[in-house]
Amino acid sequence: MQKLKTSLYPHENQIIQDAYDGLITDIFSCETIPKTLCITSLAPGAGKTTISINLAISFVMTGRSALLIDADIRKYPKYKRLGSDAFFGLTDFLTEVVELKDIITLTNMQKLAVITSGKATAKNPLGMFYSPKFEFLMQAAIEKFDLVIIDTSSLDVNADSSVIAGRTDATLLVVEIHDSTLALERNIERLDSMGANVIGTVLNKIPKGEYKTHMEFYNYKHRGFKGRRLRHR
Repeated sequence: MQKLKTSLYPHENQIIQDAYDGLITDIFSCETIPKTLCITSLAPGAGKTTISINLAISFVMTGRSALLIDADIRKYPKYKRLGSDAFFGLTDFLTEVVELKDIITLTNMQKLAVITSGKATAKNPLGMFYSPKFEFLMQAAIEKFDLVIIDTSSLDVNADSSVIAGRTDATLLVVEIHDSTLALERNIERLDSMGANVIGTVLNKIPKGEYKTHMEFYNYKHRGFKGRRLRHR
């Protein structure tokens, strides 16, 4: 197995960490607890990768194990948050370059592992997610980890995320405060048509001033809030 060079830690801002912890609680309050979770967004830049990473961290802090898969395989490695220096990843396995054990990357957190997007060229990305090898990977991951989180491309970029959402137990949709209600409804309908189970949305990038208005009853002022607000429904 490989070892991720980037170290992962809980968010240093307690307000933001509490938001992630609350989101984990909500996810596992569902009638059917998901084993596989797809995270996507309406458009690029909404913060889905940040949310995916921090959700995985929050989850393993409960004492359970998680695997974070970077399935945004069309994005150039230099734009990746994690694993741009990993030798093997998802596309290397799906194109039969290496075995599954070769792409699981350990992190500094004992119960958290990642699979990076990979170095191999994805000549038919959509076909990869329909392939038996991707299904095999998912089944193997479910058996080994308590939760599999899949960070996908945004919905308006390609169809990859819709296909993955239809093959996972649950989907979280990350939206920004300026995203239109019409776009949100249209994309939820699109996900529904693919058989996805959209369990909720995460509203990201709320203005700091608006967020602080709702936190006056809590003793957070001394912590110096500088991050983003997560709100779910």
